[in-house]
Amino acid sequence: MASVSGPFSLAEQLATMLVPSPRNAGESPNWPLEVATAAITEVCKAFAEAGANLLFLRENTLRVDQAGVLEKWVARLTPIFNIIRFYEALPVLQIADENVIKANVAAILRSVQGCVVCASPDALATFVSQEGRISGSAALGISLPSSVFQEEQPGGTDTSAILNRLISDLRPALVTTAEDVPATADLKRLAVFSALARG
Repeated sequence: MASVSGPFSLAEQLATMLVPSPRNAGESPNWPLEVATAAITEVCKAFAEAGANLLFLRENTLRVDQAGVLEKWVARLTPIFNIIRFYEALPVLQIADENVIKANVAAILRSVQGCVVCASPDALATFVSQEGRISGSAALGISLPSSVFQEEQPGGTDTSAILNRLISDLRPALVTTAEDVPATADLKRLAVFSALARG
């Protein structure tokens, strides 16, 4: 298993670090996205050749609210997913921005193909309550925020009940965490969520 930045996240890092020189001023304004896509494709190929069979693409930054951006993003993901699948590995798409995934989970699930899309329990619960079902060509994963592994606060949301319902209703392909599990995690809660994930 390996994790790499998604094309939009890497492109944003490149755009802030590298400024095209005046002699390259005529280059495409999409050069950071083009370079990011090519680099990620090569990195995923190297990981898959080395034996990785699960490759996470993590988008920390994703603005799909503008016209045409979702299509452009999917077009950049396609060659990356193709190379991962060529090596018989599984691409997993993880979007870190909770607001983006909540607002766009339906469109994302309908647009991307041949991967597992991981969304937070809250985003999935909101989506299911609005649409009643999950549809699309992507498999579904659940990405647990690290906060669920902290000691439960009185009067707080019962995340384990929400997760239990989502797992039994949606039968996700993958249950993972949105970030590293903190060292301060409540081990009893971690065991509860591990048991729920194993079903």
